Amino acid sequence: MTVSSPSELIRALAAEDFDELLDTRENEWLDFKMLPPNLGNPREKWKLAKDVAAFANRGIGYIVFGVRTEKHVNEAVEAAREVMPFRKDSVDLDACRQVIQSLVYPPVERLGIEFYPGRNDAAEAVLVIEIVPQDQRSIPFILRKALDTVGTVKGGVAIPIRDGDQTDWWPAERVHELITHGLRPLPPRLPEPNLPKAGSTKKGPSPTAEITARADQLVEWAVELQEWEDTRCTH
Repeated sequence: MTVSSPSELIRALAAEDFDELLDTRENEWLDFKMLPPNLGNPREKWKLAKDVAAFANRGIGYIVFGVRTEKHVNEAVEAAREVMPFRKDSVDLDACRQVIQSLVYPPVERLGIEFYPGRNDAAEAVLVIEIVPQDQRSIPFILRKALDTVGTVKGGVAIPIRDGDQTDWWPAERVHELITHGLRPLPPRLPEPNLPKAGSTKKGPSPTAEITARADQLVEWAVELQEWEDTRCTH
């Protein structure tokens, strides 16, 4: 029994069929946590925001709290081994949302935070945070804080991204590129290739005419990129 898609995950949780989660592996869109987020601990708050930002930068994600994991035999991937619902009154959903939005910039849109109660005790549930695809103009989502070498939350920024079942980080080179391109206009984009296909019977300009027009377009692009100007030769 496993779930293999976000829709299967939500369907199993809504049906209170938590056993469906067993043996499901963490992946690029799914992360399991055994304990609920501890909002009284600065590092735990930062880790919560980090996980949300990483999924937002990847595109979609679900964080399920209340699931114990173990690694598969001979593999480094964690898989669900036991569902362990906790008391709903142990987590303030509004405070959880405020922590995430205060540490992630820009704010994550349409962030879902919901309890899914179990069959045995209505006072207990698993907690699911849903990150849906974001406006591409908002990416990257940046953490307002960073961790130092001893794990203390400090000033600074960091950009996480989900990579498989782990969180990776934008390297300094990419961050620098982001900053510099943000301070000056990006160069014009090279047009996509559009040469006529071999053996095409489509009516219209001859292949030679199309290639000539294409060459003129590329020359115009190069002139714009290099900021060349028409000048008279004085030699």
